[in-house]
Amino acid sequence: MGKLALDQLYSNEESLHQMIIKTVAEIETNYIIIEDVILRQIMLPKQVETAIETKIEQKQLAEAYKYRIDREAQEATRKKIEADGISEYNVKIHKSLTPDILKWKGIQATQALAESPNAKIVVIGNGGNQLPIILGGPAGQ
Repeated sequence: MGKLALDQLYSNEESLHQMIIKTVAEIETNYIIIEDVILRQIMLPKQVETAIETKIEQKQLAEAYKYRIDREAQEATRKKIEADGISEYNVKIHKSLTPDILKWKGIQATQALAESPNAKIVVIGNGGNQLPIILGGPAGQ
């Protein structure tokens, strides 16, 4: 059992069981018959037990940290893909937006505001080829 690392001894029953079987087999070659080995409890010094538990905790923290790093890397990749899509969209839209289309969209927005029962705004012309100016009206009108 001295060949096992302490954390293996503490956490892996299968390794311990295999080590006992091997040791019993070696002893039986010297004309000693062992019928059964019962291992009820392993008592380690408190300091060793604390050190093993700390090591296990640190290992789990390291794995959690690696998981968070992987998750953030995937999120960064997702955001880059999203940004590339938005950029591509903007390039395509920019090519198709003409001053006439923008005016038409402005007229549609003004019409939608005029037809809305909740509209409490004043729309005034801006003159020239520009879109109208929309100002908030007094409350209650």
